[in-house]
Formats: sequence, C-alpha cells, structure tokens
Amino acid sequence: SHIIYSNSVSVSSSAGSNPQNLIDNSTTTKFTSSSLNVSLTFDLGTPTNITGYKWTTANDDDTQDPKTWVVYGSTDNSNWVEIDRITNYTAPTNRQTSTKLFYLPIIPR
Repeated sequence: SHIIYSNSVSVSSSAGSNPQNLIDNSTTTKFTSSSLNVSLTFDLGTPTNITGYKWTTANDDDTQDPKTWVVYGSTDNSNWVEIDRITNYTAPTNRQTSTKLFYLPIIPR
C-alpha cells in the first residue's frame, strides 16, 4: 500500500515553494522551504483512509531532508488528530531515494 494519490488532491503550504511537487509522483521535483516549521495540508476532497506514506530524499543536499515531523488527520478540516510522529529520522544517504513506508493506523470514522 502507498499513500493515496489522485489528480484531485490539492496541497497548500504555510511556507516554501511548489507544494504540488509533493504529490506529482516525480523524484526529480521537490518542495523546499526556508522555514523550519512548515504546515502542509493535503485536501483529498472526501474522507479517505490512508494506510501509509513515504517521501524521496532531496536531489542535492541532505540538510533539506526532514528529520522530525507530525502527521495529523481530519475528516472535517476542523478537528485534527495526531496519527504519526517521527523524531530524529535518519533519511537514506543516497539522493533521490525513497524512504521506507511509514504505516498509519486506521482511524474509525
């Protein structure tokens, strides 16, 4: 299982450039931000169970790879529940390489 991807997904960001690059299924594009605290929202349009996610390392600089993050889920865009928390993650050292799959628990609706 992989993170659900659909052409109807929209992404918004509190900081950074090209948040749509996060869901374009390409390892040659990237999302960058000069901020250490970035908030990203993925709107799937309807409540959707996501079993996991993974990301690809930056193409040029390992300092651009995230090390700590929190994933929240919501069915109404108002009430958010923490569903994953990663701290001090060591990303793959090879560039443009996918991480492992981070599995998410199934949240009852």
